[in-house]
Amino acid sequence: MTSVIDDFTNYSKELKKEIISDFVNFDSLTQAKKKKLKKIQHKFRNSLYALLIYKLTTIYFEPAEAKRIWFAALNHRRDLTGKLNREVDIEVALLDFFILFKNDLMENPLIIEEKIFEGIKKRILVDELTGLFNYRYYKQRIREEISKSKRYNLSFSVIMLDIDNFKLYNDTYGHIEGNKVLISIAEELKKILRSSDVIIRFGGEEFLIIAPQTTKKEALLIGEKIRKKISNCKFKRRLSVSGGVATYLYDTKDNETTLIKLADAALYRAKYEGKDRICNYFKERRIFKRIPLSEQITFKAKLLKSKAQLKKIKNISKSGISLFVSKPIKKGAMIEGHLEKNKKKITFLGQIMWCSKVDDRLYETGIKFLDTSDKVITNLIFEKAPVKNLDI
Repeated sequence: MTSVIDDFTNYSKELKKEIISDFVNFDSLTQAKKKKLKKIQHKFRNSLYALLIYKLTTIYFEPAEAKRIWFAALNHRRDLTGKLNREVDIEVALLDFFILFKNDLMENPLIIEEKIFEGIKKRILVDELTGLFNYRYYKQRIREEISKSKRYNLSFSVIMLDIDNFKLYNDTYGHIEGNKVLISIAEELKKILRSSDVIIRFGGEEFLIIAPQTTKKEALLIGEKIRKKISNCKFKRRLSVSGGVATYLYDTKDNETTLIKLADAALYRAKYEGKDRICNYFKERRIFKRIPLSEQITFKAKLLKSKAQLKKIKNISKSGISLFVSKPIKKGAMIEGHLEKNKKKITFLGQIMWCSKVDDRLYETGIKFLDTSDKVITNLIFEKAPVKNLDI
């Protein structure tokens, strides 16, 4: 046994995944590829299938048993592919095969099964670079959360995060430095988030967080905590993240695809509002251009024809304002108010363009200015020429 594993270790660099894939699809290969594989077969002889399974699972079987398991797993893979109507990886097929037939295969199935799960799960469900779960695991886990949410009527939220200007960072400093950023951010996410939260590297520079039993407001607070932490990390240059939040049962009762689309729409909004921010999903779209508020500018505002209390101004542009209020305001309603900065004050007549619930006591509301000129708003907000507008 030791010599086989030692041989495998010495030869593991050559026994790459594409070679294993070729063994899986041997019948469909070209003659040239078959000839190459036969050389490998000749080198390892009876130990080949033990090595293939060991490479995939880190479990050793005696050569004769390994050969039987290998071809049985290939047949099982063909059955799964036919039933699911899509290609099934050999790792997945092997795992499913062990689960179904473990009692027939192993003297101590519980111990072996645990090792199989740990070995295969690490290979097929975990991102190799960051150590986070990968997209394959996301599909499995989010369906579990949706099922639980429907059964117990409990909401959960997803937070889609994307590193701002990451391509520029990669192009400037190289992929090795880019990978260091991904690893560092993954570590920060692990520190910040709860043990019940699921962190997934969704693809490239995108991360997805599944937050069980989490309201929209709680998810926005989590996202904001992450945003602030990442903005203070020390990289070759300052980096930030943008995020989008969507909540199951509140935003949608559909499947996981719809939920992710909503979170992605909120992320898109965050990007186009200026990046480095976390946004909530809502159905209505902005119809006017927006300029994010500068942190150095403070405003006072009052809504004259509404019982809603102003909580915070979020964004303002020459065409409208986005703010948080305590009560919902009906879409299309007309409203009067005033803005004040450094004792400069203007009144405005506005129309409610959207009102999106964040939680029971907080609503995000968009108001379009109807009677206030661009010049007046520009003079109120900016000492110099305004920054370029961003379209949503």
